[in-house]
Amino acid sequence: MIRRAIVRPVIPATQSRAFGSAVGTSTGGAVDHHDHHGPINPITNPDFPKGNPRVFGECTDIWSHSYKFWANKYTNPPYKPTYIAGGVHDPSIDPHFHFSTQDRWETVPYIDMARYYLHGIWSTRVILGACFIPIFCVASVSMLELRREPLEIKMDREEYYRDFDSNHWGVYFDHHHFAHKLAHRRANKWGYEDVTLKDAHH
Repeated sequence: MIRRAIVRPVIPATQSRAFGSAVGTSTGGAVDHHDHHGPINPITNPDFPKGNPRVFGECTDIWSHSYKFWANKYTNPPYKPTYIAGGVHDPSIDPHFHFSTQDRWETVPYIDMARYYLHGIWSTRVILGACFIPIFCVASVSMLELRREPLEIKMDREEYYRDFDSNHWGVYFDHHHFAHKLAHRRANKWGYEDVTLKDAHH
Protein backbone atom coordinates (compact mmCIF):
# COMPACT_ATOMS: atom_id res chain seq x y z
CA MET A 1 0.00 0.00 0.00
CA ILE A 2 2.86 2.39 0.83
CA ARG A 3 4.61 1.50 -2.42
CA ARG A 4 1.46 2.23 -4.43
CA ALA A 5 0.96 5.53 -2.61
CA ILE A 6 4.51 6.59 -3.53
CA VAL A 7 4.46 5.35 -7.13
CA ARG A 8 0.91 6.42 -7.96
CA PRO A 9 1.60 10.13 -8.74
CA VAL A 10 4.20 9.23 -11.37
CA ILE A 11 2.12 6.62 -13.22
CA PRO A 12 1.41 7.79 -16.80
CA ALA A 13 -2.17 8.59 -17.67
CA THR A 14 -2.26 5.78 -20.24
CA GLN A 15 -1.38 3.14 -17.68
CA SER A 16 -4.36 1.60 -15.94
CA ARG A 17 -4.66 1.17 -12.19
CA ALA A 18 -5.28 -2.00 -10.28
CA PHE A 19 -9.04 -2.00 -10.75
CA GLY A 20 -8.71 -4.67 -13.38
CA SER A 21 -8.07 -1.98 -16.04
CA ALA A 22 -11.38 -0.46 -15.10
CA VAL A 23 -10.23 2.89 -13.75
CA GLY A 24 -7.46 5.05 -15.14
CA THR A 25 -5.35 7.67 -13.40
CA SER A 26 -4.17 11.08 -14.43
CA THR A 27 -0.62 12.33 -14.02
CA GLY A 28 -1.59 13.86 -10.69
CA GLY A 29 -2.65 10.49 -9.34
CA ALA A 30 -6.38 11.28 -9.15
CA VAL A 31 -8.90 8.66 -10.19
CA ASP A 32 -10.16 9.22 -13.71
CA HIS A 33 -13.91 8.64 -13.70
CA HIS A 34 -14.17 8.60 -17.48
CA ASP A 35 -11.39 6.29 -18.62
CA HIS A 36 -13.01 2.96 -17.70
CA HIS A 37 -15.28 0.36 -19.22
CA GLY A 38 -18.52 1.04 -17.40
CA PRO A 39 -19.45 1.76 -13.78
CA ILE A 40 -17.70 -0.17 -11.02
CA ASN A 41 -19.80 -2.26 -8.66
CA PRO A 42 -18.04 -2.43 -5.28
CA ILE A 43 -20.02 -5.54 -4.33
CA THR A 44 -18.36 -8.35 -6.23
CA ASN A 45 -19.51 -11.14 -3.91
CA PRO A 46 -23.23 -12.03 -4.18
CA ASP A 47 -23.13 -13.29 -0.56
CA PHE A 48 -21.88 -9.97 0.82
CA PRO A 49 -21.85 -8.99 3.68
CA LYS A 50 -21.56 -12.60 4.76
CA GLY A 51 -17.99 -13.63 5.47
CA ASN A 52 -16.21 -16.83 4.66
CA PRO A 53 -18.22 -20.00 5.46
CA ARG A 54 -15.35 -21.25 7.62
CA VAL A 55 -15.99 -18.30 9.92
CA PHE A 56 -19.76 -17.76 9.79
CA GLY A 57 -21.04 -21.10 8.54
CA GLU A 58 -23.32 -21.88 5.62
CA CYS A 59 -26.62 -20.54 6.98
CA THR A 60 -27.50 -17.06 5.71
CA ASP A 61 -30.71 -16.58 7.71
CA ILE A 62 -30.28 -13.30 9.61
CA TRP A 63 -33.17 -14.06 11.99
CA SER A 64 -31.78 -17.35 13.29
CA HIS A 65 -28.21 -17.45 12.14
CA SER A 66 -26.87 -20.16 14.44
CA TYR A 67 -29.90 -21.79 16.06
CA LYS A 68 -33.56 -22.23 15.14
CA PHE A 69 -35.64 -22.17 18.29
CA TRP A 70 -38.83 -23.88 17.10
CA ALA A 71 -36.99 -26.58 15.13
CA ASN A 72 -34.40 -27.05 17.92
CA LYS A 73 -31.70 -27.17 15.30
CA TYR A 74 -28.19 -25.80 15.12
CA THR A 75 -27.67 -24.20 11.71
CA ASN A 76 -24.03 -23.14 12.02
CA PRO A 77 -20.98 -24.25 13.98
CA PRO A 78 -19.58 -22.08 16.76
CA TYR A 79 -18.02 -18.81 15.63
CA LYS A 80 -14.32 -18.99 14.78
CA PRO A 81 -12.16 -15.86 14.96
CA THR A 82 -10.33 -14.70 11.88
CA TYR A 83 -6.94 -15.92 13.07
CA ILE A 84 -8.32 -19.48 12.89
CA ALA A 85 -10.49 -19.21 9.80
CA GLY A 86 -11.30 -16.51 7.30
CA GLY A 87 -9.37 -13.28 7.26
CA VAL A 88 -6.77 -12.55 4.63
CA HIS A 89 -6.17 -16.13 3.55
CA ASP A 90 -9.90 -16.76 2.97
CA PRO A 91 -11.08 -13.47 1.44
CA SER A 92 -14.72 -12.89 0.59
CA ILE A 93 -14.28 -9.51 -1.16
CA ASP A 94 -12.08 -8.14 -3.92
CA PRO A 95 -10.40 -5.12 -2.27
CA HIS A 96 -9.57 -3.54 -5.65
CA PHE A 97 -13.25 -3.21 -6.47
CA HIS A 98 -14.80 -3.22 -3.00
CA PHE A 99 -13.18 0.03 -1.88
CA SER A 100 -13.94 1.86 -5.12
CA THR A 101 -17.26 3.50 -4.28
CA GLN A 102 -17.30 6.10 -7.04
CA ASP A 103 -20.19 4.38 -8.87
CA ARG A 104 -21.99 2.92 -5.86
CA TRP A 105 -25.16 4.97 -6.44
CA GLU A 106 -25.42 3.61 -9.97
CA THR A 107 -24.55 -0.03 -9.32
CA VAL A 108 -25.88 -0.84 -5.83
CA PRO A 109 -29.71 -0.77 -5.38
CA TYR A 110 -31.13 1.12 -2.42
CA ILE A 111 -32.70 -2.04 -1.05
CA ASP A 112 -29.29 -3.68 -0.94
CA MET A 113 -27.81 -0.65 0.79
CA ALA A 114 -30.54 -0.91 3.43
CA ARG A 115 -29.81 -4.63 3.84
CA TYR A 116 -26.08 -3.98 4.29
CA TYR A 117 -26.85 -1.29 6.87
CA LEU A 118 -29.18 -3.68 8.72
CA HIS A 119 -26.43 -6.28 8.86
CA GLY A 120 -24.12 -3.68 10.39
CA ILE A 121 -26.48 -2.71 13.21
CA TRP A 122 -28.15 -6.10 13.70
CA SER A 123 -26.11 -6.87 16.82
CA THR A 124 -27.55 -3.78 18.56
CA ARG A 125 -31.04 -5.28 18.68
CA VAL A 126 -30.44 -6.64 22.20
CA ILE A 127 -29.31 -3.24 23.52
CA LEU A 128 -32.17 -1.44 21.80
CA GLY A 129 -34.63 -3.99 23.16
CA ALA A 130 -33.22 -3.59 26.67
CA CYS A 131 -33.78 0.16 26.38
CA PHE A 132 -37.13 0.41 24.63
CA ILE A 133 -39.06 -2.62 25.95
CA PRO A 134 -39.06 -1.37 29.59
CA ILE A 135 -39.97 2.13 28.37
CA PHE A 136 -42.87 0.67 26.39
CA CYS A 137 -44.07 -1.40 29.37
CA VAL A 138 -43.90 1.49 31.85
CA ALA A 139 -45.52 3.89 29.38
CA SER A 140 -48.32 1.39 28.72
CA VAL A 141 -49.08 0.97 32.43
CA SER A 142 -48.89 4.75 32.97
CA MET A 143 -51.27 5.41 30.10
CA LEU A 144 -53.67 2.76 31.43
CA GLU A 145 -53.62 4.27 34.91
CA LEU A 146 -54.06 7.83 33.64
CA ARG A 147 -57.17 6.78 31.74
CA ARG A 148 -58.73 5.29 34.88
CA GLU A 149 -60.03 6.88 38.06
CA PRO A 150 -57.44 8.59 40.30
CA LEU A 151 -56.17 6.50 43.18
CA GLU A 152 -56.67 7.38 46.81
CA ILE A 153 -53.11 8.10 47.82
CA LYS A 154 -53.85 9.24 51.38
CA MET A 155 -56.51 8.85 54.06
CA ASP A 156 -57.62 10.97 56.96
CA ARG A 157 -55.71 10.08 60.12
CA GLU A 158 -58.85 9.36 62.12
CA GLU A 159 -60.24 7.10 59.38
CA TYR A 160 -56.93 5.25 59.04
CA TYR A 161 -56.56 4.48 62.75
CA ARG A 162 -60.20 3.55 63.13
CA ASP A 163 -59.24 0.14 61.68
CA PHE A 164 -55.45 0.16 61.75
CA ASP A 165 -55.00 -3.59 61.36
CA SER A 166 -57.06 -3.77 58.17
CA ASN A 167 -55.56 -0.66 56.63
CA HIS A 168 -51.94 -1.43 57.49
CA TRP A 169 -51.73 -5.24 57.44
CA GLY A 170 -54.74 -6.17 55.31
CA VAL A 171 -52.80 -6.14 52.02
CA TYR A 172 -50.49 -8.87 53.37
CA PHE A 173 -53.32 -11.16 54.48
CA ASP A 174 -55.57 -10.89 51.43
CA HIS A 175 -54.49 -8.44 48.74
CA HIS A 176 -57.55 -9.23 46.62
CA HIS A 177 -59.90 -8.34 49.45
CA PHE A 178 -57.79 -5.25 50.19
CA ALA A 179 -57.96 -4.06 46.55
CA HIS A 180 -61.72 -4.65 46.62
CA LYS A 181 -62.03 -2.47 49.71
CA LEU A 182 -60.01 0.34 48.11
CA ALA A 183 -62.19 0.20 44.99
CA HIS A 184 -65.25 0.52 47.20
CA ARG A 185 -63.73 3.52 48.99
CA ARG A 186 -62.99 5.21 45.66
CA ALA A 187 -66.54 4.62 44.53
CA ASN A 188 -67.80 6.44 47.63
CA LYS A 189 -65.14 9.16 47.49
CA TRP A 190 -65.61 10.18 43.88
CA GLY A 191 -69.39 10.08 44.12
CA TYR A 192 -70.48 7.23 41.90
CA GLU A 193 -72.00 3.84 42.53
CA ASP A 194 -70.24 0.71 41.37
CA VAL A 195 -72.84 -2.00 40.90
CA THR A 196 -70.17 -4.69 41.18
CA LEU A 197 -69.44 -3.54 44.74
CA LYS A 198 -73.02 -3.16 45.94
CA ASP A 199 -73.50 -5.57 48.87
CA ALA A 200 -69.70 -5.85 49.31
CA HIS A 201 -70.14 -4.87 53.00
CA HIS A 202 -66.79 -3.07 53.38
